[in-house]
Amino acid sequence: MEKRLEMHGGILGGLVPLITLVGGLVWLSVAERGGTKPFWACAWIAITLGLFFARNKADYCKAAMRGIGDKTGIVIVTAWLFAGVFGKLMVAGGLVDGLLWMGMTTGAQGAVFTLMVFVAAMLFALGTGTSTGTCIALTPVLYPAGHFLGADPAMLGLAILSGAAFGDNLAPISDTTIVSAYTQGATMRDVVRSRFPLAMAAATIAAGVFLVFGGAEHCNPCPRYRHA
Repeated sequence: MEKRLEMHGGILGGLVPLITLVGGLVWLSVAERGGTKPFWACAWIAITLGLFFARNKADYCKAAMRGIGDKTGIVIVTAWLFAGVFGKLMVAGGLVDGLLWMGMTTGAQGAVFTLMVFVAAMLFALGTGTSTGTCIALTPVLYPAGHFLGADPAMLGLAILSGAAFGDNLAPISDTTIVSAYTQGATMRDVVRSRFPLAMAAATIAAGVFLVFGGAEHCNPCPRYRHA
């Protein structure tokens, strides 16, 4: 049986590192300084701060090492890294430009283009397994193009976010899907199969909303993709 880790200040003292971590992450996000390195810095500051509150420093260090080496945590970090690498490869391969080219050549405008952006975000997130990577990759390209093609700005942003959430929830290589299967003792096939009806129902409703309300009143041809 593991020894109970005693902290100066009791439960409140034990909450100080957690509050420091969460507060630091929120502050970095609001200040637009988020990233892997700043987030890791917050984690190390929180761990170091907890060391000062621990009554037994050796027990605290052992507990921290057990937490870092936890199998569930390793699976989460590994899945997140693989998803990020795969997303970078797909972006470098020209997938985003290909999706944009398809939308431009079909002459889609207004609400139809918003719907195409939603479908493109769904496909991209399904392939990469990361919602954040999908938003980062698609927004700088598809959002300005959609504005020039008469898509409603708010609905266009929602289309990218919704498609990214759909793919992240359903992709077999998503870190959330992998962790769900690992922690619940289920197979990847069972997790995807159980989520599929709910995800598709939500996607169908969202597609109808984007098709009805996704258009704006103006449409300015984008100079970059204007045909002679």
